[in-house]
Amino acid sequence: MNAQEILYQQMVEQFDTAGVIVSPAELHGHLCGRHVVGHHVEGSFGLRMVSDYVDLPTGDLESISDTLGTLINQWVLVMDQELFDFRLFLPGDGIALSDRLEELAAWCEGFLNGLATTAGDDEAGLMQAEEETLADLVEISRLETMVEDTDENEALYAEVSEFVRLAAFNLFDQFRALAEEQNRNPGVVH
Repeated sequence: MNAQEILYQQMVEQFDTAGVIVSPAELHGHLCGRHVVGHHVEGSFGLRMVSDYVDLPTGDLESISDTLGTLINQWVLVMDQELFDFRLFLPGDGIALSDRLEELAAWCEGFLNGLATTAGDDEAGLMQAEEETLADLVEISRLETMVEDTDENEALYAEVSEFVRLAAFNLFDQFRALAEEQNRNPGVVH
């Protein structure tokens, strides 16, 4: 197993012990969706976001706060750097393809929830402009996950995962440009 696979499995176990009912992939998607729209997800604010999303008091999450910090710092905030540094936090290739597809679908569901939770009136125009991308992500969140482990299905999984990664980063770029424009021209509605 590589470092990502080990970390993912550790998070699954820690989430289970702490009573977190979502997967690390779904939570990563949710935090990325919120970050894309401009929410600061680090520190105690990030912990409150996680607490709200998984419906557990922040005190119950203290046992995994270091793990959550790793998820945020190494897997969400990397969006602020470059496209090539950003990766979806999903289980590794050692896991059955159907399970990886399920987690990719959960990542998309979390991402869309994070966007919807955070986007306001200022972002509505951009959300409409990106309607096709968002519709594609909705479809991916509803994927049929019971598939055979074939080379063809593995290639399709890699292709869809890359599409999701690029779509998330593109939305991040679009929302960042919108925020910069709003900061330059306060009071102008787009």
